[in-house]
Amino acid sequence: MKIKNLIIIILVILLSTSLYFNLHKQKTSDTETENISKITADTLFTKKQECQRYKTQTEKTLEENNITNPETGLQTYNALEKIFYSPKENSCLYVAVEWYLINKKKETEIWVIADVLTNELLISSALEWNGDNYLTKKQEFENYLEEYEN
Repeated sequence: MKIKNLIIIILVILLSTSLYFNLHKQKTSDTETENISKITADTLFTKKQECQRYKTQTEKTLEENNITNPETGLQTYNALEKIFYSPKENSCLYVAVEWYLINKKKETEIWVIADVLTNELLISSALEWNGDNYLTKKQEFENYLEEYEN
């Protein structure tokens, strides 16, 4: 009987010790996860702020690409729509639109997503202003953009 009681006591102690360490480990794991999430959120915020520093220079570069040709009536106008940090690319990206006008009438627009730092063109979509599929192509572009933003 004494051996049986001793074994039960030892098992209870082992079980209690095991439960204590498992619960303690779980609390530590939860705290570490919260810290990682916070670091990620803090890092994301910092990267978004850093990307905004490129806004003025990007706008200037796009404006320098504007063309006016009085002989043909061709004009182009480039504008920055947004600049943002992309977790997918781990870089600053921008969305720009270029409008082609002939005799002051908008004919075509080209939407692009490009990397601010490398100037790499990631996506480009040309849309005929009066085309039947304008809205469909614009929505496809918006869908691509969403992939880079999230």
